[in-house]
Amino acid sequence: MTPETVMAPKTIMTSKTVKAVKTVKKAAEATKALKTATTKEASAPKRTKLA
Repeated sequence: MTPETVMAPKTIMTSKTVKAVKTVKKAAEATKALKTATTKEASAPKRTKLA
């Protein structure tokens, strides 16, 4: 059971819905990864300056 099906058990998941959910999940993961990379890059020069 995915969180989506738990949240909306009455809703019939169509292939379009599944694709949309997957796309949203991928986008969220990409954003998260980008934020992590940006944070690491931003904090790296600070560490160098401190050291």
